[in-house]
Amino acid sequence: MTLRKSAKNRAIQLLNQSTKTAHCRWITIAILVILCYLPTWGIGIINGIWNGSAQSVLNFGFFGLGIQVFLQNQKTLRSWSVQKDDRVLGYLIIVMGIISFCFFHGIQKIISLQALSVMVIAAGIFLSTWGVQVFQKFPLSIGLFLVGIYPDIQLVLTRTCQFLTSPDLLECIMARLGSLGLSGIGYKATAQAAYILLPEGSVFVGSGCSGFHMAMVLTGMGVLIGRFMTLTWRKTFGLMLFGWALSLVLNIPRIMLMSIAAIHWGKDSFDFWHGPIGGQLFAGLLFTIYYYVVMWAIDRKSTSTSASKD
Repeated sequence: MTLRKSAKNRAIQLLNQSTKTAHCRWITIAILVILCYLPTWGIGIINGIWNGSAQSVLNFGFFGLGIQVFLQNQKTLRSWSVQKDDRVLGYLIIVMGIISFCFFHGIQKIISLQALSVMVIAAGIFLSTWGVQVFQKFPLSIGLFLVGIYPDIQLVLTRTCQFLTSPDLLECIMARLGSLGLSGIGYKATAQAAYILLPEGSVFVGSGCSGFHMAMVLTGMGVLIGRFMTLTWRKTFGLMLFGWALSLVLNIPRIMLMSIAAIHWGKDSFDFWHGPIGGQLFAGLLFTIYYYVVMWAIDRKSTSTSASKD
């Protein structure tokens, strides 16, 4: 009974706080609209995990980075005074985001544009609460936080890379390297475009098998580790580059394995290694290697730095 009474009092207190001032009412409305997007975002993340995607690590990591920055700088944020123009502009951005979200959530039902609308609403909250200085002080953290709202970061980056490069460039490179790897262990394999050709048949290296997805995830992990551990940008870039290279290098034996499974082990074996379980096993192995190598490198540099100071 005491717990129920405490929860009721807390709810009343929260309600009073959320309607205390005009600004609180604006933020409350904005947050309620964002909560309407939460089920859509959650379903997108769950579907990605179920299909073997690891990009949810970036979504949660970007959120965590943004929350950490705000928690660590609460005193600074409270000391800022917001200009009237910033507050009014923030409210206008919130209204634009809400109208856009209502349209794409209730009429057109386009998830990507719902996400963009929520990103606009969140930006309006930041601007009206802390002013433009919050974007000047924490541009990267806020930018990554907003990107984390988008449920399919991989799709955007894939489309961008396909626009900037020739079609199937990475797929063709992976097919070539995969055929060389198979030839190295005794198989008569050649590559033609994005196909690996074997005497018994051929295997197509699609965009999902190019290694780009995991390269994107580990590159993002490099950013997160660098920011969470307050490393220099030079070291952070090194982590990003290592993650990109590691994922592409380890993708070669994965392509070799799936090619052998498709040709010699049958459809069930191929579906296992190509499906969610096989994808998560590969992602788990990749994350494990990346984590231990990165932690070893960071600890080694820390130890050498301490020794040089002594």
